[in-house]
Amino acid sequence: MQCQTCNEVKLSGEFFAEPLTPQCDHINLSCINCILKKLAVKSACPACSAAVSKEVLASITILQKAFQVVLNSEAKPLVVQGNTSGPIVVFVMGLDGAQFSLNLQGSSTVKQLRSAIGQQIKHAADKLILHCNNQTLKVCNLCV
Repeated sequence: MQCQTCNEVKLSGEFFAEPLTPQCDHINLSCINCILKKLAVKSACPACSAAVSKEVLASITILQKAFQVVLNSEAKPLVVQGNTSGPIVVFVMGLDGAQFSLNLQGSSTVKQLRSAIGQQIKHAADKLILHCNNQTLKVCNLCV
């Protein structure tokens, strides 16, 4: 599906399957990430302006955390300035709550990270969408 807000093609799991509020009578055409950004500004459904309860907002905040690929605070991020040849530990949390860590080189590309995660979870690497700090990690065609 294509998100009507960011215009990126997303997996169906990146959209809310249920309405945000009982008053919403529409399907969600914006991805979870875009809805979260709008809810941070206004506690109302971005499509119909129905008020979103505090309970739903709290649940959505927990869900947002599940979307992140978290890097160990002692490790260097995948994109850093300076020397990136040393080892890093990447902590991964999936939408299903599964968690694991990977040992990679600081110079690893997003493609290599996807491949390592795909092997760990036995899933096609090209079907994975990775998020870090609320941004989608993308493969640079010049960096493969």
